Amino acid sequence: MLLASLSNAVGAAVLDLSTDGSNPTPLSFSAGDNVVDVKLDPSAGADSRFFRFDIGAGYRLTSIQLQAFTFSQIGGNPTATGVAFFGLKQGTTITPSVVDPSAVDGYALLGAPVGTTPINGVIPTNVGEDVFPSLIATGAFTGTQLPATLGVGSYTVWLRESRTMDTFSLNFKVAAVPLPGAAWSMGSVLLGLVGWGNRRSPRSNSVAA
Repeated sequence: MLLASLSNAVGAAVLDLSTDGSNPTPLSFSAGDNVVDVKLDPSAGADSRFFRFDIGAGYRLTSIQLQAFTFSQIGGNPTATGVAFFGLKQGTTITPSVVDPSAVDGYALLGAPVGTTPINGVIPTNVGEDVFPSLIATGAFTGTQLPATLGVGSYTVWLRESRTMDTFSLNFKVAAVPLPGAAWSMGSVLLGLVGWGNRRSPRSNSVAA
């Protein structure tokens, strides 16, 4: 089995994600592309959404690509540019904090596009780009250094917007990792064929003579 059996499939429509970091919406990912469509609406105040996913043995999360991002301004802030917060934490819950970076292991700012000028020390992730570089770089602020890809485990995502109404798509790419045992078996087969060929060589030469 690739991943734990969870309650919501992804890629069908904008999901109604949990607003509670202690009870994030569980999503089910499979090998390949897993597109999560999100809408954040801070009309009544900052909108935070949470979901979690598991990566099973033999697989890794290799990238999180921002595929699309649009925003619209809401009353009270007519000139705001859409920049959503993306936080990732190892485990099945997040205790959100807007003042403590260690509430997550890594974070990114998502936009469409918002350029390459750092915002609070973070270069925003534009449409078509991978979130991972920001997740890794922000370890300097969170105190946790995430690896370049995510292996077996549970992970929780926190999405937040306080200024504009945002709609965006994130593609979580999951890939199979070759098992060492499988690689060794193939190597053994190749070595066996070489050995067989060597044993055959003297007989072939004698026949040719």
